Amino acid sequence: TIFNQNELKSIKERFYQSTTRTPDLEITHDGYLSELNNDNFLYSLCNYKKILLKSGTGSGKTVLSYEVTAAWNDTTHLPTIIAAPLNAIIEQQKNGNKNPKFGFCTATDKAPEILVFKDTNKIGMFVNYDNLRFVADDFKKMYGGYNLIVDESHQITTAHGYKPDVVRDVLNVAATANKTLFLSATPSLLGLDSFYFIEINRSTPPPTPKVIYHTTGVLGALVETVCTVKPRSSTQQIVLLNNKKRIKKAQHALEQLGYRVATIYTDNPDTEAYDELINKSLLDVTTDVILCTEKVATGLN
Repeated sequence: TIFNQNELKSIKERFYQSTTRTPDLEITHDGYLSELNNDNFLYSLCNYKKILLKSGTGSGKTVLSYEVTAAWNDTTHLPTIIAAPLNAIIEQQKNGNKNPKFGFCTATDKAPEILVFKDTNKIGMFVNYDNLRFVADDFKKMYGGYNLIVDESHQITTAHGYKPDVVRDVLNVAATANKTLFLSATPSLLGLDSFYFIEINRSTPPPTPKVIYHTTGVLGALVETVCTVKPRSSTQQIVLLNNKKRIKKAQHALEQLGYRVATIYTDNPDTEAYDELINKSLLDVTTDVILCTEKVATGLN
């Protein structure tokens, strides 16, 4: 049977979502990860070289990466690279950072940031996936090695928009790291048999978003689905739509129906929603629907 590209993507996505594995350590915890004083959990983070941590959205995985970096630096005396899929996530962390021991590297400031990192004795560097190889190579030369934390690690296998060479770079950097920690609310388990798998569950699981698959009439089906929630109902809907023209058409259709719509995509002249997200980690409460590309939406709670 011959499948077209879109059908193949759907099959791959279903396949990744269906993978299962019994955790090596399973803990029930309702607070933030930084508040989890479990001896087995703390021991695992400090003593295993390859760790996969599954914990829900909003549980504080990124905050935990700051603490793990400090602990690893005490024992390995190597810097830690914290990799995330998007520049937006790096910028968000940079704007809210209160720890002078951490640097932030984006496409526009790679070389200067690395020099500042070394001169000021920092211990952790946030970098997006695209520039991870550049930073890792420099750290290898300067320090002889590095540790690695990969945030939103499921994006390596399930985000179809990434270039193959970016995915390979992330995996190659992980393979040569001194210690590695993968973080995700929905991790792909393929190829990670050698990783110590920790799963953190809540006593009352959060509601699972409803996933709808449409094969035809994308825009019509999208508008119909969004319209099951009335405008000004205090329920915000985030729609991932990887096509600028479709985003504009959907925006026009929804606005005609009375919805207040915000959009985030590359080269969008209206940056209000994006700026609000970066500076305050929030969306305007009066927005009914936000239409954005998959990559920008990554990391949103």
